[in-house]
Amino acid sequence: MADTDSVQGETPEVAVPEGTTEQPSETVEQQVARLVAEKTNEITRKFQSEKDREIAKSQREVADAQRRAQQYQNILSSSKQALGELDPEMAVKVRLAELEAKERLGASFEQQEIQRRKFEETQNAFTQNLRMFIESDGLDPNDKRLDWGTSSEPLLTRQQKVLASVSKIHKDDAKTVDDRIKDRIAEERKEKGLDSVDVAQGAASSKMTAASFARDYNDLDKRAEMIKNVDKIYKDFTEGKIK
Repeated sequence: MADTDSVQGETPEVAVPEGTTEQPSETVEQQVARLVAEKTNEITRKFQSEKDREIAKSQREVADAQRRAQQYQNILSSSKQALGELDPEMAVKVRLAELEAKERLGASFEQQEIQRRKFEETQNAFTQNLRMFIESDGLDPNDKRLDWGTSSEPLLTRQQKVLASVSKIHKDDAKTVDDRIKDRIAEERKEKGLDSVDVAQGAASSKMTAASFARDYNDLDKRAEMIKNVDKIYKDFTEGKIK
């Protein structure tokens, strides 16, 4: 009785089976990783299943085509055999015609391949020669302003387009050079006051300015200085100092 009374009111201990451990709950990251893995596996299985069905379908179609081809071949062989028994001479003609047709078909494929290679070689040689010409003319063959035409056009037409675009590029560049030189000359004249007009004196001042300019130009020393300035502008531009 004493032992029984001593354990009253105490919570009995629950025995844990040996070999078992308490599993911790998953973290959010682990749950996300598990769900992603499950979804990935599901998609992979679905894709593989669809792929397998497509492969099986293709295999069935190929098998059906081979079976039909074999049936036609059997019918043709039987027909040729029957023809040989009924008319041996005609059977020989049919056989020769069959061989000739196969030979023509093979020759046609070979000729097409030869023509394709020749076409590619001609196109490559045409492009390479034009690129060399463009480079020797001081231009970049990759210039976007060049018109190379299309491969479907005759080579002569494409060549004319390239040459026309080269000529236009040179004209545009030359115009740009002229415009820049004119701008610099105008700046030089403005700095030296050659184009200045005194508004207060009106027309008389303009005549005096023109007369003064004429005198300076007729003076050999001053004329040389004026020409020297123009030549310097042009030299600076050609050397790339003027942008």
